[in-house]
Amino acid sequence: MAEEEIEMTKDPFTNEVPKHTLYKVRKELLKSEQYKSLSSEDDWIARGPNDVGGRTRALLVDIRDTTHNTLFAGSVSGGLWKCTNAQIDPIWERVETYLGNPSICSIVQDPANPEIIYLGTGEGFFNGDAYRGDGIYKSSDGGVNWSRLSSTNHGNFFYNQKLVINDEGDLFVATRGNGVMRSTTGGESWTPVLNNTNQGFSDRAADIEIAPDGTIFASMGLFTQDGLYRSKDGGIDWEYIELGIDSFERIEIAVSKTDTNAVLILVQEMENNAVGFVMTSSDGGDTWEQKRVPEKASGAPMAEGQAWYDMSAAIDPNDSNVYYVGGVDLYKSVNGGEGWRIVSSWFGGGGYPYVHADQHSIHFLGNSSDKAYFTNDGGLWFTENATEPRPDFRDLSGGYITTQYYACAIHPEFGKDYYIGGSQDNGSELINGPGLSSSVGLTGGDGAYCHIDQLDPNIQITSSQRGNYNVTTVGNFSEREGYSNPGDAYFINPTDYDDFTKTLYTSHNSNQYFWFDVLTGERDSVIINELNGDRVTALLASPIDSTILYLGTNNGIILKVTNPRQPIANAEVLFRGPGFTRNIDVDLSDPDRLLCTYSNFAIQSVYLSENGGDNWRSLEGNLPNIPVRWGVFNPSFPEEIIIATEVGVWITSTINSSVEWENISGNLGLGRVNMLKFRQSDFQMLAASYGKGMFTTNMFAKKGLQFEEDKIAIEINGDIVNESCDPISTESVKIFTSFPFDQDVEITVEADTASTAQEGVDFIINEPTVILPAGETEYNFEISVFDNATIETNKKLILNMTSPEEVLKGSVEVTLLENDQFFSDGVTGIAVNIGDDDRQTSSIFKGSFEDSKTQLLYTRDVLFTNRLNKGEIRKIFFDISRKLSTAEYKNLTISLGLTDKTSLTEIDTVTFLTEVYSGNFQTFEGINLIFLDTPFEYDGESGILMQVCFDNDEFSGDDFMFSTEVDYDAVFSVSNYGQVGCVETGFVLGTPFLPNFTFESFGISALYENTSTMFQSTLGDDEVAYFQTNDSILCSIAKLNSDNTDGCFTASLVSVSDEVVEENNAFWVDRIISISSDVTDDENFEVTYFMPLENSEFWQRPHIEALYTETILSPSSIPDWQSIPIISSYETDNYYSFTVKYQGEGSYGIGIADRTVNTSELVNNFDYDEIRYFDLLGREYKDLANQNTQRIGIYIKSYIKDKKIIKSEKILINQ
Repeated sequence: MAEEEIEMTKDPFTNEVPKHTLYKVRKELLKSEQYKSLSSEDDWIARGPNDVGGRTRALLVDIRDTTHNTLFAGSVSGGLWKCTNAQIDPIWERVETYLGNPSICSIVQDPANPEIIYLGTGEGFFNGDAYRGDGIYKSSDGGVNWSRLSSTNHGNFFYNQKLVINDEGDLFVATRGNGVMRSTTGGESWTPVLNNTNQGFSDRAADIEIAPDGTIFASMGLFTQDGLYRSKDGGIDWEYIELGIDSFERIEIAVSKTDTNAVLILVQEMENNAVGFVMTSSDGGDTWEQKRVPEKASGAPMAEGQAWYDMSAAIDPNDSNVYYVGGVDLYKSVNGGEGWRIVSSWFGGGGYPYVHADQHSIHFLGNSSDKAYFTNDGGLWFTENATEPRPDFRDLSGGYITTQYYACAIHPEFGKDYYIGGSQDNGSELINGPGLSSSVGLTGGDGAYCHIDQLDPNIQITSSQRGNYNVTTVGNFSEREGYSNPGDAYFINPTDYDDFTKTLYTSHNSNQYFWFDVLTGERDSVIINELNGDRVTALLASPIDSTILYLGTNNGIILKVTNPRQPIANAEVLFRGPGFTRNIDVDLSDPDRLLCTYSNFAIQSVYLSENGGDNWRSLEGNLPNIPVRWGVFNPSFPEEIIIATEVGVWITSTINSSVEWENISGNLGLGRVNMLKFRQSDFQMLAASYGKGMFTTNMFAKKGLQFEEDKIAIEINGDIVNESCDPISTESVKIFTSFPFDQDVEITVEADTASTAQEGVDFIINEPTVILPAGETEYNFEISVFDNATIETNKKLILNMTSPEEVLKGSVEVTLLENDQFFSDGVTGIAVNIGDDDRQTSSIFKGSFEDSKTQLLYTRDVLFTNRLNKGEIRKIFFDISRKLSTAEYKNLTISLGLTDKTSLTEIDTVTFLTEVYSGNFQTFEGINLIFLDTPFEYDGESGILMQVCFDNDEFSGDDFMFSTEVDYDAVFSVSNYGQVGCVETGFVLGTPFLPNFTFESFGISALYENTSTMFQSTLGDDEVAYFQTNDSILCSIAKLNSDNTDGCFTASLVSVSDEVVEENNAFWVDRIISISSDVTDDENFEVTYFMPLENSEFWQRPHIEALYTETILSPSSIPDWQSIPIISSYETDNYYSFTVKYQGEGSYGIGIADRTVNTSELVNNFDYDEIRYFDLLGREYKDLANQNTQRIGIYIKSYIKDKKIIKSEKILINQ
């Protein structure tokens, strides 16, 4: 990668990379009034990720904070950051006053004057993505303000590996260009004290440390062999230490903070670039002893192949025999290096805690043996129990936004927050939240070019180093196919994707490119002789004409290829430019306008053709001497060109002959930006910065009208108003324009015919046509939504907007969330489906692993939307859409817990989980059913966290379930091999695709108790209105016929003491319901109302009656009751239910209207055809109708009229 980056950016006349010029450019920009005004604007929105740190080598634990909670961290490309409250709840802030080089490799604080802090720039370990520095910076006010030391403004200080200060205040720096330099003047002047011409053999210093007695150790040699040196006189004289080893290069040094004699070194072996030697001294470096080299789990030596890049070491300040060392992972020795224990894993494997790969520094805090910070390619980590055999580690990088992106891709949907980026050593990540957000890891390695199909965004592509590709066609990378370039590939291999033909084009061998069809798997290489031996470095599949592919090369050739999937394609050379081609773009409004950029220093970097490539014009103008990384046409005004550079983002107009560039970076900053991507739906632009994450801007948005949201969910909670029977809730739907119009604009909103909600029945648009006044940017349409009491599914309302002006996003989908509660009788289970999409995922049943733990978060909002009510969950259903496993899942456990979480970004260890199922389980394609061993009590208010584990002793294939995409991190899984029980560490996967489950719950509705509330609803043909709220019910009314008319019913609770009242030879339960309506045909309606079990022993009689009076009672009035037939009744654990014919407006109750009537007559005071007998399970006993037959027991005696039960009573036969 290093060689490729040099080729990409070098000055072709000197073959040097003059990055020191970037400091001058930034400094001049910061002085300009134009840039100052931009810096205060927020045109760029930081997208993050805010949960992943970038590569970090420099860390300073501020000695002014005795709690060690204040830190300064230097990213290798993201500038300087300050962290407070680090060990508890880290708060990160970028040090905006530091305006220097963004690549920081070392920070040191003067122990005599802690207000003085120095930082060294430039990462000098020869990794290809390293930034070159431009000297050493100093702060004299505790890190608030910074300035570059003018004495370091030259090539000797381009790469400053390590800074240290001794007790006398002398400052030392290990440089890659001139060895060890020393300053006794606070950095004003320098003296080389150890290099190729002064006591050493190499100019490449790798490390420097100072022991407690002032002895200085320095190592020399990076990809060259030199050795270890020691100075006992403050760095004036140096002695070479003979280690007794051969064939080595880089040496990492650790000294004890408290033990002058303890020194530890890690030595890179020249042959395999791993750690070849571990050596210790217990006498201050006089003698040395070789120790065992820590080994990876595979048996290979630590830092295998890359000890030149990632080595770190530290000695416990209280025990000189305890060492921590790092390569890819972390290791610990408690016996002076005789034996080692792996204490972390970069992928969470082997039962070791996860710590990000590639360790760079270790810092014990003060004299603590337990607390230590670790820097690596993932930012900053911390432990507070380092003395434990297996320490715990915490990632402190949340908010430390330093991710280095090579490439990016944007979702085509208008306004959608969905971005993919390929990042250095953090793989390819998805950011899909508003504003500054966390990320979801998609694929690993060094993330590279990525693509989202702009016609079918379910097709997505990521890549990693050297041309390895992952493709999903279902929008979910847990289901993906892998491909590799069969030939040569750049470390970050250039690609482009054709949305029309579903073809990925990639750089390949000299004179060739490669393609593969992501749907069919077809692939081939194509030879282009016109490449003249060059390699392809830029590709553009024409977004206008799928038969055209544009190519750019490492030597500046621009070609147009027609029929690019043919074995021998036609190619035409359009241009021979001056350097390394970075990208090509085409104006979508005029395919003859082409743009190409070149990334070298000291050349003409930007060219435009307006006649299909026949002629080209340089757009260099006043652009500084900086590498250009990308260029695009402004889609809303194609006469403008926007470029990404080593110093932020710039824009120019091509209308005039003279070209004037303007920096528009603003809060994006003046660092390196690698790529820019637009989407056509709203012209939002995405920028991939190298060190500050991803950014978006809407500054190029079109003028036009749009709905604010794509989808809206309205929770219906209406109020009773005079003009409507059904309660009404009024909701607003916002329409806006990014830029105001100069004149009044008429806007009309109407419902699409595809809506399932009916206008006039479910909603009305209060004012369908309105005027947006000139100069205004938004208008809120009001929709009245009707809230009836019938049980209905959620309704979909699609609103379309029309206007004489341009409409950018003219449709919004509104979901009307019916708050209807299913009536729960405690006997019948209610099956509720959670999720209805058909995305296939294998996040739970990952049979390709032996062991897995998956947690699924069903938030309160998701459960409410799908109407899961309070009750016992006794069964779980799920649909296996595709089965690849060949063995059962052993020790399958399902656990459930209540939670208020809204996102799941890691395994939840806090929520209390109850194991509800355990056993071996064999899946099969289709619907699977699990009866829970222990019913789970859902409270109706919380979310549910589900955990599924299995512990197999073999692996086969995955099983796939249908899943639904949600707008939060919903699933987190850990999978591994050979672990016991619910796996703790392993391969992790996070996804927003929530598997579809059906929960069957059993609950009993409570009785409504509030006398101050009135219920009201329309009631149509064959409908039942349930007058209830939350989980309590007053009554229900059913219409029994179909006559195409609606009735309006009102119900309320008159009294609710539930006591027995006795007046005028009558008694009744003081729970009275009043009902009124506008219907005239009372015979076609039934009313069901409820009485509590409490006090029922005082009123329950064999011949209890339903009561009615045509008076709407008040709580204190004495009713004049008349008895009415009870059609049916039943008893639950909570209440009695009674169903009667609707008698008309009046009040309803339960009791006996006249106790002077002989009760034996009550049985026969209504017409019936026959009497039938049933047991309590509903089985009929016909012989009981014969009065000579006797069966001891309790039976239900039912009176039948017209083949319907019109009255039932419980009887006891005891003889």
